[in-house]
Amino acid sequence: MKTSKKVLAISSISVFALIGLICLIVMFYKSNDYKQYTDDLNGIRFLKSDWGMNVDETMASFKGENIGFSSDGYAGIYESVDKREVNGLNAKIEMYFSKDALTVMPYLREEVGKGVAGLHKVVLYFDEDMETFQKAFEKELGEDKTPIEKDGEVIGYTSIKVKYNDITDKKIKEKMDEIIKDSQYEQNKDELYLNSFNIEKTDKTKTNNKNEQVYNTKVVYEGNGLAVLNNADRIMLRDVGNIIIGN
Repeated sequence: MKTSKKVLAISSISVFALIGLICLIVMFYKSNDYKQYTDDLNGIRFLKSDWGMNVDETMASFKGENIGFSSDGYAGIYESVDKREVNGLNAKIEMYFSKDALTVMPYLREEVGKGVAGLHKVVLYFDEDMETFQKAFEKELGEDKTPIEKDGEVIGYTSIKVKYNDITDKKIKEKMDEIIKDSQYEQNKDELYLNSFNIEKTDKTKTNNKNEQVYNTKVVYEGNGLAVLNNADRIMLRDVGNIIIGN
């Protein structure tokens, strides 16, 4: 009899523990406050968004910015309905989302690559000349900018904001090491970067409401590595949940 009560008590504790963990996982997925590393690593983001956010989280971050987005029919790509002011210049905005980390870091292990990447790239298109354009984004480029050349002409500049070798925090580096374990990224750590920013000339024709528009310059915010890193905790909880539930 005592043994039966003991078994029942242990079973009850296990059930409550399982329910609690499931609730934690659900709350974690719904929360906008999961750990993000962009600031910790001195990275760069677009406005108040962050790398790895899903569509709803990203749109919520623009509350008060008066920016409307719509899907252009391609999976994961959202563009602004109208031009919006960014750094004093009017821009057409494209935002890229992915549900698959392998899309943005194709050499990851399969179990990591199945994780969500979320927001991983933002592209802004402008009508401005390069001189005006470069001055407006001088702060974002910083002092470490490198010329982008095409056919012997400098058409823009790029700046790597977060390299693997820039990670000094032990816990963050351990997390990134686990992500890239047994992949080509692990073998080429010196060349791995998580975040970058660049400006360049472009002849980009876009059609909006049947009106063609040619843009002279563009900005590219890229955060592939940070998107995967920022979702690492979500991937971990997903895997724990799958083990418990039996999927």
